[in-house]
Amino acid sequence: MLNQSSADSFTYNDSTLVLTYTNEKAGLAFLSVPYSNGFTAYLNDEKTTIYQVDGGLMAVYLPAGEYTITYLYKEPGLFFGILCSLFGFILFMMTLIYDSFHNNK
Repeated sequence: MLNQSSADSFTYNDSTLVLTYTNEKAGLAFLSVPYSNGFTAYLNDEKTTIYQVDGGLMAVYLPAGEYTITYLYKEPGLFFGILCSLFGFILFMMTLIYDSFHNNK
């Protein structure tokens, strides 16, 4: 069941969403942001499960009480992409150096 109340406060930056929530009954806290594997949710600093609801949006389960929900976002594959780019650049530079030595002889 979705909660019928809204967040008490909401702050964000480039990679973090923070909501404070007070609810009388347990339920799902719905966030109208598209679900992505790059998000990790923390309920009062403890990792929690993100559910995909309502056609692809996010929600977390909240027991009754006061909570801070923190969503952190890290682009999936970003680190691997940076490593591949760095490897390609190094390989390219090695090819240029190799060619310059063999063409000067």
